[in-house]
Amino acid sequence: MVTELQKGTGKGGAVRRIRYLPLETTMPEGGPGGLVEVTIRTIAAMLLCRPSERLNQRILGVMGRALALYPVALHAFVFMSNHWHALLTTPDGETLARFVQHVNSNVAKAIKEETGWTG
Repeated sequence: MVTELQKGTGKGGAVRRIRYLPLETTMPEGGPGGLVEVTIRTIAAMLLCRPSERLNQRILGVMGRALALYPVALHAFVFMSNHWHALLTTPDGETLARFVQHVNSNVAKAIKEETGWTG
């Protein structure tokens, strides 16, 4: 069950909605240690992750660093032009959140540096 919160207003007075899953549904069936699928999309589905040799290497570096920092088993991942997927096993929800936050923030920095995009 996905729940929506209204948080402030965006441009033109539009209400910004935040979707989240209640805590009891955020861990895989069977509790910690289960397989988790993560899907993350770029802002407004913009094609910010267009492949290039340099960006690909930076993404691999970010993933490697995240794996060194957090006890996560990464089984597979793919980055596409406007989103990425990963299959991983994590001991708990907090580790999952910290791992994904690390990857997202550092990939965003790499994209900004490689493309000059600001937003």
